[in-house]
Amino acid sequence: MSEKVYRSELTPVSFLRRSAYMFPEKTAVVDEIRRAADLGVRSVLVSDLGALAVLVRDELRFGEVALGVAVAVSAGVSTAVSAPGGRLSERIGAARTMTIGAAMTGCGLVAIATLAQSWGALVACMVVTGAGNGLTQPATNGVLSGTINPDRQGLAFGIKQAAIPLAGLLSGLALPLIGLRVGWRWAFGAGALLALLVAALVPRARAALRSRQDAEPSPRADGEESAPLGPLLVITVAAGMASASANVIGAFFVESTVASGVAQAQAGVWLIAGAACGIVARVTWGWLADRRDGRHLPFVGWLMVAGAVGLGALALRPTGGVLLALGAALAYGAAWGWPGLFNYAIVRQSRGAPAAATGVTQSGLFAGMLVGPPVFGWVVQTVSYQMAWSVFAALLLCAATLLRIGRTRLLRARSHATGTVTAASPEPQCDAGGATAARDTRHRP
Repeated sequence: MSEKVYRSELTPVSFLRRSAYMFPEKTAVVDEIRRAADLGVRSVLVSDLGALAVLVRDELRFGEVALGVAVAVSAGVSTAVSAPGGRLSERIGAARTMTIGAAMTGCGLVAIATLAQSWGALVACMVVTGAGNGLTQPATNGVLSGTINPDRQGLAFGIKQAAIPLAGLLSGLALPLIGLRVGWRWAFGAGALLALLVAALVPRARAALRSRQDAEPSPRADGEESAPLGPLLVITVAAGMASASANVIGAFFVESTVASGVAQAQAGVWLIAGAACGIVARVTWGWLADRRDGRHLPFVGWLMVAGAVGLGALALRPTGGVLLALGAALAYGAAWGWPGLFNYAIVRQSRGAPAAATGVTQSGLFAGMLVGPPVFGWVVQTVSYQMAWSVFAALLLCAATLLRIGRTRLLRARSHATGTVTAASPEPQCDAGGATAARDTRHRP
């Protein structure tokens, strides 16, 4: 076997596979990281072909307002579908729901590539892709929760969420490489092919999920089956407010920087640097979460506060230097860097129904995506970029405050449930120095 291995051509993939022979204990880690990256890419394959918008508008003859309405309709459908999609994942299985969502997305993109001859037809197709996205996001969280080792789930969710800004950067290549060469319909066709390929590959994740559940029937701490709905709704509203602030960064950062006096090419470089910072930050926050005993939601809250500082820096109209670097780094790394850690925290509090819980909170994220950019644009048109960044920085601070309130209510509900169980138990289960206390600290949100 050794001779055969060393004769073949060495590639990065083959190197990882071959290293399993020498370091078998590392194979599971590599495989789980690969699976998390795969799921992240699958969940965002169709989300960001916005660079093609100018070509689509020219052919179908509609303006910027109509484009915004089309995107808002898609986000609105995702918002409406997310919570039911999470419940569907718990009922029929997360992997099967992912298959359905990816297939819907692929069919919607095929329809855009072949049937969209007017703005109305485009909107109808985007309704289908929005529904597919609404199904896929909570289902992906459920698959990650069921297939990734709990000690590495923070990193897995970070990688999954890092795929979103990475996909946004890579989608910009669709314009020069495909759109301007052979037409925008071919670009959507390529996206449809990838989405349908995902639908065909998801059964592998289903098999991994089934084998993990059969091999490791996971014991759960008391009261950890699912997060109470009341506190979860408060946390969802906080996430929606923070999502509104986060999504305006990608939409308006370049235009705001140019309006401050920065050249377009230089603004593009700052965009790439900020997006790269966001990708690294999402993975880093997840990696750190695996090494921290609970308190993930407070960390998310502090990221929102840091993000508010970043948006405040952008409100000062920096033209370069330390101030613009600080604003870009905190905007992309903190204000837009918390979703992976947030989803991980919700999953840890809902081991019994992770897809259902994140389906609820994901509806808040989609709602923020729907509302944030139009409101920001209206403030810019009415007043200025300085006022818009200031308002959304304040919104982030409000989100951090509300998140703290939601977490406090969640802990209170957990404490009440634990107290009920403890009263019926002949032995104390909340000894400040005992093993149970350590376990409860480990699973605090």
